[in-house]
Amino acid sequence: MVFLGMILFGAMWGLGIFVSILIGLAVKEPRPYLKHPEVRLLFHPLSIWKSFPSDHAFSAFLFCFMALVYGLPSVWIFLGLALWVAWGRVYSAVHYPFDIVGGASLAGLMAVLAYYLLIVVDLSF
Repeated sequence: MVFLGMILFGAMWGLGIFVSILIGLAVKEPRPYLKHPEVRLLFHPLSIWKSFPSDHAFSAFLFCFMALVYGLPSVWIFLGLALWVAWGRVYSAVHYPFDIVGGASLAGLMAVLAYYLLIVVDLSF
């Protein structure tokens, strides 16, 4: 049963990253430090091709929302960690706040899809 939950989480993450890449190709928003060269970077990200939506925020908030779907009491811990990741991405000038909102919204959409699969399609564990 736990294995099926992990499979569903992995599927939602993979689908979400795929959708994030498609959105990034369509939006083509450069990272903040590329638009504002006066910003001092804390680190150089590995990829510079997209800013919106934030894949890190998507991943962090997906943990939080999936914990909510599964009814885990650790949802508050995951929420705190997700907010910490979100703050760090904006503070380090690799994302705009709206990029974080986009990543969190995509994570929420994937969690709703997971809930639909669990309840309506009856992939109950």
